[in-house]
Amino acid sequence: MVKGRSLVGHLGFSNAVSVPQSRRTGEAPATAEAKNIRNCRRFERKRTNPG
Repeated sequence: MVKGRSLVGHLGFSNAVSVPQSRRTGEAPATAEAKNIRNCRRFERKRTNPG
């Protein structure tokens, strides 16, 4: 549990990458998922328009 939370805290902005990893280990806090959804949209926009 501590590892999952520390990962989310360290990555912070890159929650989109931390959530999938935590899911693999089975540690995905609801707060991380909520933040992931918001960050996912941001990352998708940047990926579509890298500039």
